Amino acid sequence: MQLNGKWVKFTPAFNPSLCAILGAEPLEFDGKNNGLLQQHTEYGGSFMKYLEEKGTYVDVPLEFIVALMKKIILIYLRPLVA
Repeated sequence: MQLNGKWVKFTPAFNPSLCAILGAEPLEFDGKNNGLLQQHTEYGGSFMKYLEEKGTYVDVPLEFIVALMKKIILIYLRPLVA
């Protein structure tokens, strides 16, 4: 998103009750700096990890997301089918 002439990254936020269940602080976004998903729980454990940036899109890249999900599902289902 472009705010005041600057590109900033932000991700969807989880509601406070879900954050409490997951042991993560609610995501903060100040409207000036990137607001990305929490990498650690409030206890210091791993919560989420960014492995690879997929780019910037004007709109939701639905075809890309569907293709990636199909690939991931096949990877996880292969051992169950074999």
